[in-house]
Amino acid sequence: MENKIIAGYLNEFTADFGIKEVKEDILFEMFSNYCIISRVHPEAFSTDFEKIEDLNVGGGEDTGIDGLAIIVNDHLVSSIEEIRDLKTSHKRLDVQFLFIQAKTSPKFEAEKIGTFIFGVKDFFRESPSIKFNDNIKLFRELKEYIYENSIEMDAKPLCHMYYITTGKWTDDKNVSGRANSEKSDLESLNIFSKVKFDPIDADKIGDIYKEIKNKVKKQILFEKRASLPPINGVKEAYIGVLPITEYINLIKGSDGKIQKNLFYDNVRDYLGTNSVNNEIAQTIKSSKDQDKFAILNNGVTVVATSVLPVGDKFTISDFQIVNGCQTSHVLFENKDYLKDSKSYIPFKLIVTDKYETVNQITKATNRQTEVKTEAFAALEPFHKKLEEHYNSYPKEIRIYYARRSNQYDSIIPRIPKDKIITLAAQINSFVAVFLNEPHSTHRYYGEVLRAYKDKLFQEGHSNEMYYVSSYALQKIEKMFRGRSPKIESYYRINKFKHHILVVLRIIICGYKYPSFTSHEMSSYCDKLQSVLLDETKTLKAVELAKTIISDTASKYGRLYPEVNIREYHRKKNFTNQLIAEAKKISEKNSLRTVFL
Repeated sequence: MENKIIAGYLNEFTADFGIKEVKEDILFEMFSNYCIISRVHPEAFSTDFEKIEDLNVGGGEDTGIDGLAIIVNDHLVSSIEEIRDLKTSHKRLDVQFLFIQAKTSPKFEAEKIGTFIFGVKDFFRESPSIKFNDNIKLFRELKEYIYENSIEMDAKPLCHMYYITTGKWTDDKNVSGRANSEKSDLESLNIFSKVKFDPIDADKIGDIYKEIKNKVKKQILFEKRASLPPINGVKEAYIGVLPITEYINLIKGSDGKIQKNLFYDNVRDYLGTNSVNNEIAQTIKSSKDQDKFAILNNGVTVVATSVLPVGDKFTISDFQIVNGCQTSHVLFENKDYLKDSKSYIPFKLIVTDKYETVNQITKATNRQTEVKTEAFAALEPFHKKLEEHYNSYPKEIRIYYARRSNQYDSIIPRIPKDKIITLAAQINSFVAVFLNEPHSTHRYYGEVLRAYKDKLFQEGHSNEMYYVSSYALQKIEKMFRGRSPKIESYYRINKFKHHILVVLRIIICGYKYPSFTSHEMSSYCDKLQSVLLDETKTLKAVELAKTIISDTASKYGRLYPEVNIREYHRKKNFTNQLIAEAKKISEKNSLRTVFL
């Protein structure tokens, strides 16, 4: 690549996710998708490379679209079930469609931009004029479901298009004119609240990547404050009121939008339009009541790892807003009413690097109203013990449990993302491997956690079960990414990753397993772990698992010809058939000599 700076970022991106032998143009598409979508939804990819591949829809019949993401209620979605779960839990649908075209070329070409936006227009037409590949067809199904449920929307969806090159954007009138013309056609469909087109050049994509990677550092003018007395586990703490205009600058990113990554540790998603948020908005919009904001609102709590006060100017580093997500979003949405405002917001600033203290603060400041199950899950003592169990393994075979978002980002030396297991990944691997339900893993993880709340993360459960299921997931994901050996795209496209996991357990350890709280469970897990530590045995086991899955899929297709193969992974009767086949194989004597 001619642009050496972007080439350096691509090398770092490749190392982070353990990507191997991917062509430069495809790698740049993945990198661009990661940057753009992570900015809108910071936890979209966290550590899951498969999601990056899923959103990379380029290739044949892509109509100029390289990346496509649908975000519903601030969650990246890939199935109708996820959308349904989010609609049920949030009682609304807030939707964004993101389209990305990424070119390693240093040019912004009017013709190619026109092709890109034309493809986006066709995506939304009932009868498209061009043929779409299978990846884009899946997103069209999600789009259809969303618009069928438009009654649940407070506003029409947002359509945002990004055209990215390694060159420099000069606002060429021919290019911008073509883009605006095509964009007007999209707006005329009258199905969006807003249509945006953003040209992203090398400097801008580099800035976005750096902002995602680097810890946030901001300066505020915090005049009206008081220092709190010494508190155990806290370096320093302040309480006071902050000018709302200062607060908006604190949460605003370089692109002028709210920085979503500041709300990782806040236990609630933004809930959009509801009675409480409407009241906050009305106060802001009222010239009579705006100055009462500080006495009508509970304010926000910010936790930082360090603060450098110089007079009334405070430089805050590596901070999170652990309470005040709703207030922050409503203020930001209505910031135009506050440009010349003298109003204040109650502001609490706490400096600590102790996770337990942050957890206490997060829990305490979010108890005022009902919070979803998944919000507090990782703060429970079980997860602390589980993290310690992960860390007890030798470094050469260790993976890392990130019970808190971005927990390992600042660790030196850097821990590759492909060695980090998130809460969502831990839930899904356990549900697949030990609850025999890989068909449930495509759902929104909060719904999965609620559905299995009495079977997951229970006191007395063997920690080895959680570690080995995640270790197996990490090994399989590595094989999906690599080429030596590589799991074929058939299994990735049809989303059989978690099905491979449960088949591996059955053919290596046998279908029946001890009680989750028994001492025997450790020995059972050791059988699976010992195979996973041996590359030759792992390869043999995975090859057998693949054969069982493809054979079962063939039989299932003959039984249910009306079901598309891309739907098999979410069908319980497919899982039952698969497990039955795996049990037959595991009971053969010859198999035991291969793996044990």
